[in-house]
Amino acid sequence: MAVAYTVGRFQPPTLGHVEMIDEMLKSRKECFVFISSAQNTLIPSAMKKGLLTKMMTRNGKFPPNLTLVDTAVDCEGVACGGPYAGWNYLHNVRKFTDITLVIGQDRAKDFDPKTAPMWSKVDPKDLPKMMVTIREKPPGAISYSSTKARAALGASGVAGLKTFMKTDTSALTDDDIAAAARELVSKQPNWPKGGAEPGEDLSAFDEDDEPKGGRRKTRRRRRVRKTRRNRASNKA
Repeated sequence: MAVAYTVGRFQPPTLGHVEMIDEMLKSRKECFVFISSAQNTLIPSAMKKGLLTKMMTRNGKFPPNLTLVDTAVDCEGVACGGPYAGWNYLHNVRKFTDITLVIGQDRAKDFDPKTAPMWSKVDPKDLPKMMVTIREKPPGAISYSSTKARAALGASGVAGLKTFMKTDTSALTDDDIAAAARELVSKQPNWPKGGAEPGEDLSAFDEDDEPKGGRRKTRRRRRVRKTRRNRASNKA
């Protein structure tokens, strides 16, 4: 059986995510979207799933070949957050044999099943295929990333966030967006210019994807050690 899947943190879900999922749905395969439930998530995974469900429900119709997966509760007790874990769930639990990973071009190199370290233990014959979607926009076009959505929230409140989440055809309501805004504001009352999360190292992982193989944690440890050395030096 053929299946396509993608992964994301959706903090918050944006129209950029919708575009990516629509691109995946064009394959006409059964499609899965794995929604991160990591402990440091800014919005509860159940809420993210509910928001994305309404964003993908347009003119009263939800795509029949789309499954949204809350990685906290929907994976039958198996870890399924991130490219490798999502593949593992689809291959070993759901028994799909023809699997395609759909990812934005900015993460193609990091997640490539042919070269990325996360796939090193997978039998080559079982590796997923990869479909790359183009995230670059023409000059003047809006890029609907989660980071920019958070920056818009900090600059313009709920109205700014709405620009990144709602269309006239979706089932998403202003109340839904206000609820997402409350969650984000509870974590950071005034989102800084740029919308980056406090302490977030954007060079280590993309704002819309799972952390990559512990690399984020390693870099954080390095920063902590460097900070401690600087403090010790100042005291001396």
